[in-house]
Amino acid sequence: MRKRYLFSAFMAAIFIMAAPTIGQAQTLKNILNTVKNTATQNVNNKAANATNKTIDKIEQAGKTKSKTNTPPPATPSTSNSLPTSTTSGNKANNNSTNEDTSKSYIKIKLSSDKILAGGTVIISGSSVMYESLNSIVLTISGSAATETKKIPLNKDGTYSTMWTSSSAAGSYTITAKSSDGKSQAHASLDAYKFAEMEVITGPGKVATQKAYEKLKNSVDALKPQLTSADAQELKKKMDDVTAKKEIVIKLYNDLDKMGKGIDGIEKKSGPIPPDISANLSKATDLLSNQARQMEIANQMADHQPADNTICEYLVMANEACAAFSTFTNVWAKSLGGVLKNIAIDKVVPAGAGATNGAAGASGDAANIHKECDKVATSAITDAESLTSKLSIGGFAGDLAQMLIDHFLKKYCVVMSGTLSEEYQCTYRNKDKAVWWQYSYITGATVSMRYPKNNQGGNIIKMKGNIEGNATKFTIYQKASEIDEFKEAMKNRAKLYSLQLHAPAAVPFSTSQNDKLGFGAVARAIATPAYFNIPFDADYDLEGKKIKMYLNAPIMDFNRYLVQYIYAYLTFPLGIPLVTRIDFPINSVKLTLGKVIEKNNEFDVKTAGDKVSVDKKGDFKIGDESSSIEHTIKFSVLVKSE
Repeated sequence: MRKRYLFSAFMAAIFIMAAPTIGQAQTLKNILNTVKNTATQNVNNKAANATNKTIDKIEQAGKTKSKTNTPPPATPSTSNSLPTSTTSGNKANNNSTNEDTSKSYIKIKLSSDKILAGGTVIISGSSVMYESLNSIVLTISGSAATETKKIPLNKDGTYSTMWTSSSAAGSYTITAKSSDGKSQAHASLDAYKFAEMEVITGPGKVATQKAYEKLKNSVDALKPQLTSADAQELKKKMDDVTAKKEIVIKLYNDLDKMGKGIDGIEKKSGPIPPDISANLSKATDLLSNQARQMEIANQMADHQPADNTICEYLVMANEACAAFSTFTNVWAKSLGGVLKNIAIDKVVPAGAGATNGAAGASGDAANIHKECDKVATSAITDAESLTSKLSIGGFAGDLAQMLIDHFLKKYCVVMSGTLSEEYQCTYRNKDKAVWWQYSYITGATVSMRYPKNNQGGNIIKMKGNIEGNATKFTIYQKASEIDEFKEAMKNRAKLYSLQLHAPAAVPFSTSQNDKLGFGAVARAIATPAYFNIPFDADYDLEGKKIKMYLNAPIMDFNRYLVQYIYAYLTFPLGIPLVTRIDFPINSVKLTLGKVIEKNNEFDVKTAGDKVSVDKKGDFKIGDESSSIEHTIKFSVLVKSE
């Protein structure tokens, strides 16, 4: 388990132990600069080892039990993060573009990392808001002249501003620096000519084609296992998806042509009016967001069936359908609305003609709008056509409904229900005082299935998924209770802490609103602290017991988002010194895997042809006298459908 711990707070105490002289203040600054590479890392490793030794000393849990004549499951990604560009090279965030993930306490993100020249981008993020630390300085450097501006922080430490690029294409580096200049973060931005619109549409186009190929391959693998009539119905639904996909690809191609057309208009008639540039920026934001969501969806669907039964092929085909669930009426209508705004003739403000004249334009804004109307017509038509078709049943909604509501129940036995988990982790010093404690509660849906034509005798091999999210996080931290900190401090100074980031959670399980249907991928994108863990199960018909074995997660807590981040401040000579500390949180697979390993046998109750499982379990490592204590509880209720 990746662990980064609080000892930076201890080192911050050392900063304020010296007498307040200029030379000693400089020494404190030097210590601050070396903390992350020396003592911090040593103590981080110590804490990480302590955790791993306690929670992992039990025999390995959650591994797939070996099975005869069954292909091993694929090993999917365990992170629900979308790769994004960062100066540190880390791949981090699933909800924003270009977010810095370094140890800086400054955070920065862009609404899009690719824009059209002359377009705008939203720059936002957060920093430490405390006394004189009340603003950030943004520096935008690139092909044009360097720009610098001071942005005041909101009360919660956040900031947001819009920046408009020059009309020249090129690359930019955007730097956000703290008020005292001691911490900074970077983001990269590329601006392209209108004629290079395909650079912006390209990622979405590629992601759409990839999602389609995955779905087509899944459907092709499924057809031979269906009756001829069902296979024919499946083909009809797939043909409908193919037709919609072709409209999407044509829309992307029309946007590329529109970009080239606007490029020609600009060369002929002069600068593009600000209202058109603003709408083009909205379009690029929509396209960038759509591409990010499609990439996450494809990551989720990018694994092989758990085995070669019809049930797993149905589930895989449904996941591939869900990769298209990000194509919603909202997206299509929003893009169509922006394109219409580009084409609408606007009232030309007084002075606009003079502005164009000063820029050497041979036409006016009204004429440019008319020309843009012409080059945008095809894209507008395709956006309206797509919206019309999506309003009938979504992009692949009809196909998904057939796979899950009809075929899965026709060919497979399905059991479903709910699961909840409570986990708490506590750290104590040598005097048994708590210096760090965090907890989370999760809610999830459990789905299990096996073919109706099962030939396994008294032992039925089942497959399943636990899909859910954290519904609540809590944390307590008190740096002054760390043993090393107490020994160094000796009550001579104070350390201040500010929470920079807390993991987000919704107060209910989103998966319980749509158990196994056409929404899992959409939920993974939209739900904070989401997880999806497949498992194997052995159903002993004669003994009336089910044994469960968790497999590698399709998704688990995102380590960049599911964590607490604090800034610790000291004030030698009245000058704030700040360090950032990350409080990582153990994943659901690790914690739930431990308690299920010790409670993996479930009694099956029968009532006619219906079966159910109802069980609670708990597991504990350590106690109130231990330096590290883990408490895990779970409950599960599953019934046949």
